[in-house]
Amino acid sequence: GFRDGTVMSTFAGSEFMKAFNAWYYSFSPYIADFISKQPLLKGAMKIILYPLMGILHISALTYSALSFSPELAVVATGLVASGLIGIVYFAPLSLITLRCVKRHRRLNPSHLKGLTAIWIASIALICFAEATATQPVMMAATAMLVLSTLTLTALTTTQRIIQKLN
Repeated sequence: GFRDGTVMSTFAGSEFMKAFNAWYYSFSPYIADFISKQPLLKGAMKIILYPLMGILHISALTYSALSFSPELAVVATGLVASGLIGIVYFAPLSLITLRCVKRHRRLNPSHLKGLTAIWIASIALICFAEATATQPVMMAATAMLVLSTLTLTALTTTQRIIQKLN
């Protein structure tokens, strides 16, 4: 309901959802069908997806707090959701990967600077797309914002954990 009634009612949200749905539905029906036929996997997926429900709830609260400006609210919602997903789901994977590849245990700060530049550019492009009502730019900019936020939060969290462990 939140996605269809709220996110899709905004320009930024609807353009992001077009890009997301094209990607997500290109593979998810096949995976869902496979999981539905595997009782152990089905149970495991429920557990794995449980934090996502909390993240999406927090994201909806973010929208509510900023609902006086729906476009700002939906971008902030995307930032919160993608940041938390990066921390909860991708940081552990990157930490395990970096710990397994011992010679590359440290993250290169220049990579984080490059990702930060992409993140800033995506915000600028969202502002441009809002001002000009340019659909393809908004679609690309919102996807770029989500992906760069996921990556930055995951890698920054991983970097902090590695620093604490060393």
